[in-house]
Amino acid sequence: MILVFTIVELFVGWLYGHLLEYLVHRSSYFLLKNNDKSSLRTHDRLSFINLMCGAKVYGSNTEHLKKETVIVSLIIILHAPLVVVFPFAFLSILLGGISYLIQHRACHSDVKTAREYYPWHYDHHMSRRQDMNFGVRIPIFDILLGTRLIYKGTKLEKLEYGKKLLRHKRFRELLTRYRRAKKTNMRMINDEDTKS
Repeated sequence: MILVFTIVELFVGWLYGHLLEYLVHRSSYFLLKNNDKSSLRTHDRLSFINLMCGAKVYGSNTEHLKKETVIVSLIIILHAPLVVVFPFAFLSILLGGISYLIQHRACHSDVKTAREYYPWHYDHHMSRRQDMNFGVRIPIFDILLGTRLIYKGTKLEKLEYGKKLLRHKRFRELLTRYRRAKKTNMRMINDEDTKS
């Protein structure tokens, strides 16, 4: 009997975590959709332009990552009283929050990871309809609530993906060449300074 309650508690916590993720993501989009200076809008723009790549290569996107970590931490802290009554549900919510942070960063590590393993989140950022596909870990509530819009694999996506991938490769090559040239120039300047 205890095993059944534990399994039910874990499942309810898991399902609730996905619902919470969906609702927070969706409500933040509707609250901040007209605020061009929000970190969420910056995150969306950088994701669309840079083929889901994060701040490692292009510009600063760290403000959004910090805010996201703070929000997830606050949500977990607000649910901490559940430990007393429903410890396994809280454990499920805690692990879900950690999983969300890890998976969301994985989605934005490179386009191949996002496109192959998280196509629903890829669809959210890369399609012209960013008011759809709010699930990050799995699209269960997008499907249930009718906000799942498939973009990956359509003719438009294949055409745009090819163009963006070509631009992305060219830009990375140029950026790499620029960094190498800058290092070489700095070495030459330092060598001249030491000789003087």
